[in-house]
Amino acid sequence: MEQKLICIVDDNDDIREIYRMKFASEGIETVLASDGAEGLRIIREKRPSVVLLDIQMPVMDGFEATRNIRQL
Repeated sequence: MEQKLICIVDDNDDIREIYRMKFASEGIETVLASDGAEGLRIIREKRPSVVLLDIQMPVMDGFEATRNIRQL
């Protein structure tokens, strides 16, 4: 079975770590990003199965990141 990858995009370090630990406890690999621009770069490179995306972030907010992700 193919390993699934989740991209967690949030500017709050604690929230990213909580999600990472929870998914890791279930054997799910994660990649982390602290803003929408970094998340978009990771999404283009890694092609995760799921993206958890915060709305209010610096550099590129979740709405703008979503518009860019949809273009991929």
